[in-house]
Amino acid sequence: MLLWTAAAVTVSPVPAAKAQPETFLVAVNDAPPYRIIETDGNGQTRFSGFYIDVAREMARRLDISLRFVDTPFRRALAMMLTGEADMMLGPNRTAERETFMVYVEEPLPSEPKSFYRMAGKPDIARYEDLAGRIIGVQRKAAYFDPFDTDEALTKFPVGDYEGAFKMMVNGRLDTVIAPTLLGDYLISRLGLPIVRSTFTAGGRPSYFAISHFSTADDRAPQFAAVLAEMKADGTMARIEARYRGQ
Repeated sequence: MLLWTAAAVTVSPVPAAKAQPETFLVAVNDAPPYRIIETDGNGQTRFSGFYIDVAREMARRLDISLRFVDTPFRRALAMMLTGEADMMLGPNRTAERETFMVYVEEPLPSEPKSFYRMAGKPDIARYEDLAGRIIGVQRKAAYFDPFDTDEALTKFPVGDYEGAFKMMVNGRLDTVIAPTLLGDYLISRLGLPIVRSTFTAGGRPSYFAISHFSTADDRAPQFAAVLAEMKADGTMARIEARYRGQ
């Protein structure tokens, strides 16, 4: 009689593959130092800036992944409307935008809005001094009341602030309204003979926003909790300090 002896075989369990983090598409326009988009010598696009660094840290803490795409501000809004993009970083809150975006209920630091003019030109010391001037504004941007709805003012929509400043240098605009941090950053970087006028308007809070068509829509409370945590532990202030005074 043949006896078969079964050798004991130890089978080690195969470790389960780690789930890949969920990835969300973030539509950003170049608006330094909040959102900085640069191309290196190899043609690779690099994304940095205050809002982008905050978003990356938020994503790290939530174990999600963000993919950034460079697109004009107006196009970014259109992508949110259709669900082509999941998120935007820093749009002001308006009733129209709330029809297709949910705002993360933990605001980013408010930034005042300033009016820039050519050096040597008359100052804009009060709101009434805007009358009769051609004012460069970013398309689809919201600034402050009553400016946004003031039809007596002459506003000239532009695609981006750098282009607006160059138009002012060429005599096509009298003044440009821009977030103060952004405006100061650009005129310093570009070396333009432009100065900030005396009149400054208080800024509206900016937010991270999520398309209603995105699967990230239900994560808004998580995003808000992490942003609040980053404020409390000093992370957001440290990130902002990297870009102040650049």
